[in-house]
Amino acid sequence: EQTATFTFVGSDVSLNADALSEGDGGRVIVWADNTTRLSGDIKARGGSAGGDGGFAEVSGKLNLVFRGTADLTAASGSIGSILFDPTSIEVRNAGGDNITQNLFGESVNSNLDFDADLLEGLGASVTLQANNTIVIDEAINLTTAGASLTLQAGRNIDINASITTNNGSIVII
Repeated sequence: EQTATFTFVGSDVSLNADALSEGDGGRVIVWADNTTRLSGDIKARGGSAGGDGGFAEVSGKLNLVFRGTADLTAASGSIGSILFDPTSIEVRNAGGDNITQNLFGESVNSNLDFDADLLEGLGASVTLQANNTIVIDEAINLTTAGASLTLQAGRNIDINASITTNNGSIVII
């Protein structure tokens, strides 16, 4: 099975796996052995007459830059989920210190560097899964009704700011 070394999804690209009138949203996987950069939109919504939201995974084994959006909602069902799983993750204000540049010339401070605003606007339950560490240095407020946040790390999870949801759960593993 072939895999990509680098994956780039531009800001004018929309990856859609929506159900039509009835049914669950589909699956969207964007993955690379080295670096994934996603600036576009992911949609895997449940059908308008019934069905649950779908699933999305955005992964870069070494580096991941996510500047896109995701909508995995469902008009008549349960919200879907999105997984981010690089080596390390830091959620912080984009203007932080110790910034380096990745392969695409963008500023990053870890394998996945999020501004909390990107997470807050996602129409999905979010799983941040890191082999090493997860650091939360900026408050996260998931605004989508029922959206949950799961933090799973192989080593440490450092939470230095508040995390809230809109009737969703917070799971730390």
